[in-house]
Amino acid sequence: MGTSCSSGIRKAIMGGGSHKVCVCGAAGGIGQPLCLLMAMEPNVKELAIFDVNVAMVPADGVAEDLGHIESKVKVTGYSLGIDQPPKVHLNECLS
Repeated sequence: MGTSCSSGIRKAIMGGGSHKVCVCGAAGGIGQPLCLLMAMEPNVKELAIFDVNVAMVPADGVAEDLGHIESKVKVTGYSLGIDQPPKVHLNECLS
């Protein structure tokens, strides 16, 4: 059990994941810890953090905080104004 745990931690730090994960509502009370878990997940290569721009904590701020974690996960923050059409602005976040 110790071997698989240490290899999982090593993989999380060194990268090696192949999945992109988008967390919608990432600046909220549930979204922030979920983003932290996804940033430490060894199977995740890229983490897209999304929330509306009226959230108490900006999505870009959550992305900056996660950028300090010793991990090879690429973290990007996306925010959307309430009056903006989601289809136009979420294309990069979801693809």
